[in-house]
Amino acid sequence: MISLIILSTFLLTFSFVLLSLAYIEINILKKELKIAVPYTYSIVLKDNTNYENVQKSIENILNNKKFKYVKDEFKLLMTNGENNIIFIKNSDYNSLLISKDKTEVSLKKNEIVLINRGIQFIDKNNTNESHIYIDDIELKTTDIIRSNIDYSLPIGDIYIISDELYKELEEKYTTSYYIGYEVENWEQLSKINEDIYNNIKKHSLDDNIDITSRLSRYIAQRNSSNMTIYFGGFISVLLYFMTLSLIHFKFYNDTLLDRDRYEGLMSIGLTKRELKNLITKEMYFIFFLPYTISFINTKIVIELFKESFTADINVYLNIILIIILIINLAYFLVWKYKSLDELMFNIDMNTTSKIDN
Repeated sequence: MISLIILSTFLLTFSFVLLSLAYIEINILKKELKIAVPYTYSIVLKDNTNYENVQKSIENILNNKKFKYVKDEFKLLMTNGENNIIFIKNSDYNSLLISKDKTEVSLKKNEIVLINRGIQFIDKNNTNESHIYIDDIELKTTDIIRSNIDYSLPIGDIYIISDELYKELEEKYTTSYYIGYEVENWEQLSKINEDIYNNIKKHSLDDNIDITSRLSRYIAQRNSSNMTIYFGGFISVLLYFMTLSLIHFKFYNDTLLDRDRYEGLMSIGLTKRELKNLITKEMYFIFFLPYTISFINTKIVIELFKESFTADINVYLNIILIIILIINLAYFLVWKYKSLDELMFNIDMNTTSKIDN
């Protein structure tokens, strides 16, 4: 019995974890990408030669297909040296629609805020000791923040600087132009995504336009994860029903061995109703003990995976565990009544046979 419970617990835990991860991955992909990628389409132009044409080419397609969208526009300053530095104007950054939880900043002339790309760990406790020099101007880092705007920007350190300093540096460094489109129901753009790319490329001279798309990354990740989800789901369902079969087989064998004991209890006055209650308790134990332990194990394992997700997964985890619970309860009820009827019929037939003999 103990070995069966241990084996069943292991198999059920593995099955529940695979099912939970597959369900979470299916439902959280779009939310994860919306957190990671700032806009449906992000375009960085190295000059303003085709600035208007690029906007018109995208907006005409979106308007013709009746997609609603909002647009962000701002400028970037780039040093373009060996260690490229990107500057964003304070007022531009605060006006961005990239996130409802975006941290707004307020800077004096010689103050800067670093946008951490997350490539390496930066100790925020040492922020006040961090300085950089631009044209012999000492700039003090007042804060280090995370922002998904970094995903769509060229390689280099990204700093938010005051409007006053930006104006001074604008004549000394290269200006690039950023356009971000956030489209409603962006996952439905797959049919026109190629048209949008082709229209933008028409205006791309000497690779002067960089495009990043949340939709393209969504399609790539969805296609790569579908196979994993399919096999993970298949294996978990297979393990689940294998475990249920083991439990049923063990219970059936035990009841056959204990049939004489049940008949003996009935011969000394135990009623059929009381016998059914006794067997039902045994069924509850053999079925729900492995399930309960596996349920707890699954919660613990998914908690360990939580850090790998940027979006909240608690809702989806609770939903899949509730679905698993309902399926188990339904199976148990069917299994209980079917097994009890079969067992009571065999006991009755065996008792009748003994009496006849």
